Amino acid sequence: MFKDLNLTEISDQNSANVKNALMKQYTAKWKNDIMTIPKLRTYRLLKSEFYSEEYIVKLKSRSKRSDIFKIRSGTLPINIETGRWKHLPVEQLCPFCPCVETETHLICECSHYGKIRSITCDKLNITADDRLNYQALFIKLVNEHTTETANLLQKILKQRQSETCK
Repeated sequence: MFKDLNLTEISDQNSANVKNALMKQYTAKWKNDIMTIPKLRTYRLLKSEFYSEEYIVKLKSRSKRSDIFKIRSGTLPINIETGRWKHLPVEQLCPFCPCVETETHLICECSHYGKIRSITCDKLNITADDRLNYQALFIKLVNEHTTETANLLQKILKQRQSETCK
């Protein structure tokens, strides 16, 4: 890779060339990884370009930032993920309904959390029609409303924990 850069002396321009070449190479690997690694199924819904996410700076609470990261990266401890840890079939069902418990299901679809979700969607002026397109709603909540989504997620996880550990 460096042979193509014509580096005969160290200069600011050469440093910029090296930095640009490394960034280009890393970005290409990143794009390939998000498209080919099955674990990144949720991440590829939310992101198609390589850049730093606003929520990293916007969310001051470490636990909220961590929850948003986990939902984005597919590492939230819900049944689709915990089943993978246990080498169970991918389609692990929600403990409250006969649906596969994915991140989208947890935040946007599961009727068990409908009341909590409605409060958040009302606050954000999300229409009833927009609430029915679960994937679009998930993308909107996680990408555009991270503070509210982090609050929603923490309420859902708290309720889920109290009801599944009885």
